[in-house]
Amino acid sequence: MIGGMLKFCFFLIFMQVICYSFVSPETLPQNDEDICALLSCTSLTPTNSSIEKFCNQSRGLLMRGRCCLDLSTNAIYGVDLSWCNISNLGSMLHEQAPQVVKLNLTFNPNLRTDNKTFRGLTKVKVLSLPSQNGCPSNWTWFNTTWKAWNFTNSNKHYEVCYNQTDTCAILKTFNYMCPENSQCHNDGPGMFKCLCSHGWTGYKCVRHSHGKPSISILIGSFGSAALLSVFFWLSERKNAINR
Repeated sequence: MIGGMLKFCFFLIFMQVICYSFVSPETLPQNDEDICALLSCTSLTPTNSSIEKFCNQSRGLLMRGRCCLDLSTNAIYGVDLSWCNISNLGSMLHEQAPQVVKLNLTFNPNLRTDNKTFRGLTKVKVLSLPSQNGCPSNWTWFNTTWKAWNFTNSNKHYEVCYNQTDTCAILKTFNYMCPENSQCHNDGPGMFKCLCSHGWTGYKCVRHSHGKPSISILIGSFGSAALLSVFFWLSERKNAINR
């Protein structure tokens, strides 16, 4: 009986270590439809596209459907989804084109976006949107306000956003600092995030970690198992004495 309980306790410890080692909170569901060949687009390739023109004239870039590919990395450099009847981007850009530099979403009248739609897309330098959407606007945090883009240009059909501002550098001028043991990282137009420095983890980065379960977690696991073992041993001993 005691041997079985001990085996069960150590099995629990083993499963905890496995979970902390292999489960990643950043795992995301994949979007099955190819962003370079959306079926909802009016044509396989964009019409009168500045992205297509730039791609065809640039060395090391190749146009494939709606995407301009960087041949050196096989990453998507530019995407032209104009006239594609898009209403919601979902996670498509983040999953298939996280390094996109030029992005055209014009002439999608039902497109819904907000400031957080482009979170994580730190490489975007030219973003074209329907006029009703407009560029991700200024951000305000406490008493601090900053611009998301260095320059914008608009007409009655669309608005173009140029060159994201360096949010972390701007916040530094306002004496904003990330918590101790963490660093500021730009996270898309006007956005930022504080990431724990190497060797630190947890809330506000106050816990030591080197990519493995922390000592406190392991000690807690072994401690719990030890207490359970002692409890079962005492229970069995008491029953044996009573018998």
